Amino acid sequence: MEKKDANSSFLESFFFSDGDWRECYELSFSLYGSPKGLSYKELLDNPVSYDSNVYRFLEAIFNPIIEKAQRNFLDMIEETTELNVRLVQDELLFKANWQSVWKQCSPFLGFCSAFGVQYERGIDFLFSFIFSQAIPATEFDSALDDLEHSTLSGEWVGVFACVLNSCSLKLEASPFGLDLSKCIRRNSIDMYSRMVNDVSARRVTSRLKQSVDQYLSKDNGVRASVFFSIGVEAAAILAGKSDISRWRQVGAELSKVRQINDEILDFEEDLHIGSVTLPMIIAAQNPDYGEEFGTLLSGIWERKHVTDFEKEHYGKFIDETKALPSAGSLSAGILAGVVNTVCSEIKPEDAFLVYCLIGLRIGVLRRLYLNGWRDVEKSMLYIPTYNHVSDGVTK
Repeated sequence: MEKKDANSSFLESFFFSDGDWRECYELSFSLYGSPKGLSYKELLDNPVSYDSNVYRFLEAIFNPIIEKAQRNFLDMIEETTELNVRLVQDELLFKANWQSVWKQCSPFLGFCSAFGVQYERGIDFLFSFIFSQAIPATEFDSALDDLEHSTLSGEWVGVFACVLNSCSLKLEASPFGLDLSKCIRRNSIDMYSRMVNDVSARRVTSRLKQSVDQYLSKDNGVRASVFFSIGVEAAAILAGKSDISRWRQVGAELSKVRQINDEILDFEEDLHIGSVTLPMIIAAQNPDYGEEFGTLLSGIWERKHVTDFEKEHYGKFIDETKALPSAGSLSAGILAGVVNTVCSEIKPEDAFLVYCLIGLRIGVLRRLYLNGWRDVEKSMLYIPTYNHVSDGVTK
């Protein structure tokens, strides 16, 4: 019998634990009415199907709420005179990104539900969040996927910052508005600064030499997924929680988990765009292969071109150093802390939407684990979109 490595053993223990997390999930699932295809058993046995079912389930719940914020779009253009020309000119950018906005809003809405906050109380925040953070983040991620042909520029970062200021001023007039405004400003400004830093330093191979702890730290590491950080903290503020810092940490950890999972999923694509990721850092630290691996990446990024031979060797280095399962194990370790907090702080009857969001993160790890740390064909996945036409805003 093949001996399992430490990463596999840890992940199996995490998936199949009979402790508080699994019991809380199954109790919450039962109290919510046992929605078809959303059981913990389905997550373990068929994570691809589970993820698709959760996306459809949450999409049906959250899209009607997003529509209310969407209707304010044209009003904001008219009210924000200093951005009139630029926003109208590039209105299509905002329209195009509506298709995925509800996913970025889901942490806020899910934790509002868990904390007993009525969605109506969060509409002003949701509107501000969408236009100052969610859409800019989506556009920036698209730019990273095709940096060579991207239209993203320093000018756009300035426009986003102006939108942030306008939305924050609007938000401050609402209940808890000042605290919510501080939350969204702090996280969004951090995101904007990382946009610029990532583009300007994205091919600096010295970043490969940082430690895993440095990469995962706030200052040096995870760039994307800050909507978890904003959403969970904002929901805690609206709920009047006394321990905001604890929930801020939960949001930050969920952000890290999502980013790490994406870096495992996209490890081949990240080679082409020159983005330094956790699997790359793990491989670069390997005593047997690290130096050769670093030399390979330096050559690719300097020439801005990848040959088939180099791509094949890159994949071999990643596999030989067990970079993907190691990154997955780190992701699961962070997630284990999150689920312990959720189980201890939120009653099962209130927590099911949060469990679904966490289940999506577990589902990604589970399907990778079952598929040899390669993702399944895209055709097997349900890709949620937002195509509703309302007030002429979307097409």
